[in-house]
Amino acid sequence: MKLIFCILLCIPGFCTVFCQVSVQSAEEKIKSKNYNGALKVLDKLLEKNDKDTVCYFLRGKCYFELNKIKPAYEDFVKYTEMNPGNPLSYLYMGYLLEGTQQFFDAINYFNTAIKYGKDTVLTSGYFHRG
Repeated sequence: MKLIFCILLCIPGFCTVFCQVSVQSAEEKIKSKNYNGALKVLDKLLEKNDKDTVCYFLRGKCYFELNKIKPAYEDFVKYTEMNPGNPLSYLYMGYLLEGTQQFFDAINYFNTAIKYGKDTVLTSGYFHRG
């Protein structure tokens, strides 16, 4: 069995499909509000590939929904370090800091979200910045 799995890993695209199924599993758990279940999947994926930006974003979102501020913030920071320019990650960081009454830093994140999301509708960034 291990030999078959190792052979499959050598086939181009297999790992991508295999990993994608796991990310999809995490996304399904998030949609059904099973954040702890999604965290387990995402932790396993990040153990295998600590450069997977999607997993950091989704894990940050799970922590956010569970009101675990510090790990949520850390994951969104990690995500933005590897993938700057996504307005949603800055928006989430702004929400987190707003919730801890760090308003000046929160406003900076909302401004950055608005800057990167100028072609999208980010009315929430304007609302919370005000």
